[in-house]
Amino acid sequence: MFILKNNYNIFLYNYNIMLQKIKNSAAVKFVSKNSRIIICVIAAAVIALALIGYFRNYRRENFNTNGDKPTMYMFSVDWCPHCKAAKPKFKQAAKSKGCEVNDNDDIIVSKDSDVNFKIINGEDDANKTLIAGFNIEGYPTFALVNGATEYYDGERTSGGIESWLTEKGL
Repeated sequence: MFILKNNYNIFLYNYNIMLQKIKNSAAVKFVSKNSRIIICVIAAAVIALALIGYFRNYRRENFNTNGDKPTMYMFSVDWCPHCKAAKPKFKQAAKSKGCEVNDNDDIIVSKDSDVNFKIINGEDDANKTLIAGFNIEGYPTFALVNGATEYYDGERTSGGIESWLTEKGL
């Protein structure tokens, strides 16, 4: 029994020495360290390409969706009293610019108008990326996309919006 136990201890001792030599060899250190670096670089490149592809279509200049017409956006939420007060005035400004407006919902058709008007609901998950692209921090927010993006911060009246658009040549 003593001989078996002694042989087992010798085996374990030799096995541990062999493992230490393998772990300390330069080839193993080189491969494992470089492998980790290569894997990290590849993973970072894949993530970067995925993010670029995802956000490329969500830049502000891509949201002028009706040809070359400028687009006037109103970003609002249902719980905001200022949005509730401004929405009918925004729709009135759209009507005065030649748009067809359905007063029961937020659909505005810009057939004969020089400007598109869109009401964007900030609570709709489908609009989260659009809202992030415009850096919306509060509601209501009015933005005109006409090549560049300009924010309207004047009176929340149809006359104020119309005057501002007229100043912009629209």
